[in-house]
Amino acid sequence: MPSGRGRMMSLLEWDDSYVSGIAAADHEHQHLVRLINRTHDGWEREPGRDPARLLDDIFNILLSHFDCEEQMMRQGRYVGWPDHARDHECVLDDLRGILAHLGEGASELDNALTCCLQPWLVDHIRVHDVPLYRAAEAMVERSAEPR
Repeated sequence: MPSGRGRMMSLLEWDDSYVSGIAAADHEHQHLVRLINRTHDGWEREPGRDPARLLDDIFNILLSHFDCEEQMMRQGRYVGWPDHARDHECVLDDLRGILAHLGEGASELDNALTCCLQPWLVDHIRVHDVPLYRAAEAMVERSAEPR
């Protein structure tokens, strides 16, 4: 969708409500936003690119990110871990299904990005990740307090 200056609008815009307060987590989330936007924008500019490969790249980055988060949640005995991990598994299952049926057309990739990843990522960061990283930060602060 062109903006007033002839530029394409991004599918996802970074928002301060996504900030967790943990620089490494925020950096990874910003990277995911950029990757989804590049995939969406690049597909529109270069329709010959393989949509399965583009989506598979995002899938693999999510796997790595989720593994780190889940390890942190288990080690910290985070109370929200089961729900958080279930949300990870839900989006991975959705993406597996999309990848299994992904043809060569733009509509399937666009649908995966706009109907699955974009709303999921926004909701997941706000509902699951921000509370997780704030809890982790509070645990670190408490452990640093003199006894």
